[in-house]
Amino acid sequence: MAELTPSILHEQGLVAGIRALATQMKRHELEVRVETDRMDECCLPSSCNVLLFRSVRELLINTAKHAAVKLATVRLTCDKGLLQIVVRDESGFDLAALAGPQAVDTGSVRSSKIGLLTIRERMKALNGRFDFASAPKQGTTATLTVPISPRNTSMLSA
Repeated sequence: MAELTPSILHEQGLVAGIRALATQMKRHELEVRVETDRMDECCLPSSCNVLLFRSVRELLINTAKHAAVKLATVRLTCDKGLLQIVVRDESGFDLAALAGPQAVDTGSVRSSKIGLLTIRERMKALNGRFDFASAPKQGTTATLTVPISPRNTSMLSA
């Protein structure tokens, strides 16, 4: 349970939480590079940080389970009233085959679909967006975009 919402997330903010997550992912044989830009301009309530953290965690777990890669990048950017988190790896798969009626719905595929649906619902709850793109030999990119209100005062950056 502590991995779902680590104390560092509440104590030091989203960036610190994601950096700690990057360290945890080594147990899954996945190196995660965390990049940040203009994060001093972003603040979110703690409840938003939790939803974003869990979404990034789900994406990285999917990468560790399903991608034939050992490296992923998480880039956090705050600009023009938006927080954007991009999770990227160099794997890639055919989204149409995953979603199509002929797709074999193994437990693993079903789990991934539910995880992506859950992320989409989290972003809706935050008045944000979840964009997902993948293609063979072109990589996989998941983008979480959330509006930032200047009134929000809780920690995001560390």
